[in-house]
This record gives sequence, structure tokens and C-alpha cells, in this order.
Amino acid sequence: MRSGPGIGYTIILGLPNGTLVRVHSCEQSGSTRWCKVSLKQARALKGYVSASYLRKL
Repeated sequence: MRSGPGIGYTIILGLPNGTLVRVHSCEQSGSTRWCKVSLKQARALKGYVSASYLRKL
């Protein structure tokens, strides 16, 4: 999870596979789609994740 939509932003937290997140919005940055997410168990913690790492449940 990064502080902004791109690899140039600071890493806030490493998310293990299977981590549940809530997607708030997504945007294109270069060739990558980035989604603003919050952790399902800690909603105050928000950041950006590449959409390629997400899958809908």
C-alpha cells in the first residue's frame, strides 16, 4: 500500500496475499491502474494499491 497512485510514492504498508480491502476509487497513472483502498479491519488506514493485485470477492 502506497501513499499515492504510483511507484514514486512512499510505501505505507506491505499487504500479505488475502488481505481484505475496501476499494473507494480507481484512477489510471501511466500504464497502471491504481485504486484508493482502506483496510477492512482498520478503515482509517488508507492508501493506494495497483489494481493488478486486487480481485473482487
